[in-house]
This record gives sequence, C-alpha cells and structure tokens, in this order.
Amino acid sequence: MGGRVTFGGTVTVELEDYSLVGAGKARAHDRGLVNAEWFLADVEPARMRELQVRTNRRATIDTALWIGLTFLAGWWLVATAWSWWSVPAMLCYGALYGGASDSRWHEMGHGTAFRSRRANEIIYHLASFQLFRGPTVWRWSHYRHHTDTIITGRDAEIVFQRPPSVWRTIFAFTHLQGGAELFGRLVRHAFGRIDEDAKEFVPASEWKRVIIESRAIVSVVVAAVVLSFAYGSFLPIALIGGPTIYGGWLVVFFGITQHAGLQENVLDHRYNTRTVYMNPLFRFLYSNMNYHVEHHMFPSVPYHALPDLHAEVKDQLAPAVPTTATAYRVIFSTLARQHVDPTYEIELDVPEVESRRRRIDVGESNWVQHANGGVDLAAASSMDIGELRRVDIEDRTFVLGKLGEDDFMLCDGLCTHANIHLAEGALVDGEIECPKHNGRFDCKTGEPTRRPVTQPIAVYSVTIDGGRIVGHVNRKATS
Repeated sequence: MGGRVTFGGTVTVELEDYSLVGAGKARAHDRGLVNAEWFLADVEPARMRELQVRTNRRATIDTALWIGLTFLAGWWLVATAWSWWSVPAMLCYGALYGGASDSRWHEMGHGTAFRSRRANEIIYHLASFQLFRGPTVWRWSHYRHHTDTIITGRDAEIVFQRPPSVWRTIFAFTHLQGGAELFGRLVRHAFGRIDEDAKEFVPASEWKRVIIESRAIVSVVVAAVVLSFAYGSFLPIALIGGPTIYGGWLVVFFGITQHAGLQENVLDHRYNTRTVYMNPLFRFLYSNMNYHVEHHMFPSVPYHALPDLHAEVKDQLAPAVPTTATAYRVIFSTLARQHVDPTYEIELDVPEVESRRRRIDVGESNWVQHANGGVDLAAASSMDIGELRRVDIEDRTFVLGKLGEDDFMLCDGLCTHANIHLAEGALVDGEIECPKHNGRFDCKTGEPTRRPVTQPIAVYSVTIDGGRIVGHVNRKATS
C-alpha cells in the first residue's frame, strides 16, 4: 500500500504504507515514532503498586468459569447433534472457544492474570491453539503492538487500515477470511517458510520454536478433520478447529472497539485507543479489555484491576464511550467518512495533563565519600516496600527499588529490549518488570527472566549509611 490517491475527485492524499518491510518502516523511523516515549497518566505511586498486585485466586475463578462453560456448551452441542438445538449450542460453544479465548490469550501473554508464571503460560498456549495463533509469533507481534501502537510500518496489528471498507469490515465478522489467513500462516510456518513480517519482529533464535509450535497446532486440527471423515460426522471439526472460524465473530465484535477509526502515528494512547463502558457479561467475556486506553498505558496492571485504574485516571483521558452500541455508531460512521477521506480523524476531548513522575536528580552535593565511590539517593525511611524511583546521575539513568525492609536494589534504568524506563514498572517476586512489554529482570543479578528481554541490565550495590540509601556507582572522571 502507499502512494498518492484522489478520493471523490477532490481529495488527494498520500496513503500510509502499513507493510512492516516497506517504505512505511523507514518513514516511522524518520518521524521519530519508533520506540518513542509515550504519554502516561499520573497515578500516585502507592496506589499504582496496589493496582499492580497479581494473585492466583481471581484468575483461577475466572478461568475455571470460562473453561467450565466451554465444556458445558461443548456437551450441549454433542448431546443435541444434529437438531435445531445444535444452533444455539454452536453459537455458545463458538463464542467461548473461538471468541472469549482472545482476551485470555491476551492477558496470559502479558503474564499479569495469574501470579503463577506457569499458569499464565499454560492458558496462553491453550488460547493460542484455539485462535490459530502461533504462540511465539503472536507474543512478539503483541510486544511490537505495545511498543509502537498504531504506528504505520511498525504495528502488525493495525486491522482497520485506511481507506477502510465498511463492507469488508462487516464481512470480517464471519471470520472466514481472517480464520483462513491465520491457519494458512500456520501451515506455511509448519513447512519452515517464515513470512517476512514475522522475520521483522521475531528474533531468528526463535524461528525453530515457531516451526515446532505451528506443526503441533496444524497436526491437531488435521487430526480432527481426519476423524470427521473417518466417522462420517462433522462433530470433531465442530468441536476442534471449526469454532475458531464460526466463533471468531466475537473476537471482531470486541476487537473493533479498541482502535478502529482513531488516529495513527501519535505517541499518546488517548488519541489512538478507546475505552468503552460495557455490561458485566461483555466484561467477563472480554476480561475487562474494554478499558483499553488504561491497559495500553499500564500493561503491568492485571485485568481485574482495570476498572479501579480507570477510576484513578479517567479525568486525564478522553471521556469513555458510554455503551457498545454508541461505540459502533461512531466507528462505522467514521469508517464510512474515512473511506472517501482517509485523512478524517475523530475529534476527541482530551484534557491537558502535566506529568508529575517522581525521580531523583543527583547533583554535586549528593556524592558521598566511599572507597569505590557512592551517591546519596534518599532516606531509607522515605521509600515503601515495592516502590520504584527513577534516579538520574550525571548523564546516566537508573532505577532504585525497595525489595524489603532495609533491602534495596539499584540497576540501569532503561529496559534492554526497548527504550522504556523501568521506574514505571513493577516489582514482582524479586524481579523488576518492564512497564511496556512485561519482560522481567532478576533484581539481584540483572539477568533476563521473561521475554521479550534477552539482554541483562547492570546491577549496583546499595548500602544504608546513617539511615540514607547509598548507591555505589562509579563517578565519571572529569576533565
């Protein structure tokens, strides 16, 4: 895509190139939109730490309910095959299997739903299978989506590209094309043909994993097809593989509310992402992802805390869309206008907000005399357990954290995966989590412990001297 096009005989525009390997990629770099710093709403640090807490209890209850309902709907389908009762049974089963699995895939992929890393990974791989998504490919695709949200030439998950087509959007609800494309990609990867987009964001060291995962998913689906032919029954396909297609409408139903019709190439989620108030049933099926602006700003906050996060930041955001029906009216009217004028943008009432992020700027008077150098950072009593603070020393930046009583850590401030400051992240079970992609580092060694992080960060010793926190960072030589 790309190039100059005239619409309606009067409007001539330069279309964006959405390809990850085309001219749009270079254009995004030239515009300064790659790995850039994004706007963050202001939340009191103590409140943010409360919102970032993960537990196994809530995720276990919600996941067990989702899986239980899916099995119940599957039993209903088997018990009524094939009668008129099979129609509502298929609708329910498809929505739970091939629709509600999307938000489970999403939250488990971020690693925030359960406190248990293993539980997150198990459900993530289950949901990836249900959605025809290669777990590794889509993990890295979503990392990119959070790094460069709706940045053309960078974000692989821009579904509603301009100029949009209302009829193509309506057809997407059948998921016939989308499901076929997803499975086709799995087949190509199973044969070792990694597509160019995947090569753009998946490290070469993970390509073998991509192939193995694709072969496993394709094998199970093929086995269901073989069983259907062997027994002369559509039931195996209706239970495995088929629901990804006939239940995929629910993925589109919720997914269209996230970004469709909003601005491209801006570094503020308030302009390119939408929060919509939804009823309790929708919120269960969608795992509270209707609070999508909040999620993109603070992906370290688990899904169950997003309504509380919304209450904290809503005055700093554009007003939430009051209902799903309202969101659809706005979206489809916008898509219709963008079809004839791709430059059209929805006008949003976004308030001006001054960021009040806490940081420590170390000046000349903060240096203290130690054999290997040292810098006075703060009073030990001024920090709460679990708190992170940004520390700027000369032209370097660090993050200071309190792990426990009189137990502090100091490490490099920038995540090695992307130019994101770790002070906005979270401390989770002795690890520091990146606020953008949920990658983690061991607080004591700096070693990476969760993807997408692969390179370690430097960790510096910290001591307490007269009730003051002293970080042992060598001072740069002066000329």
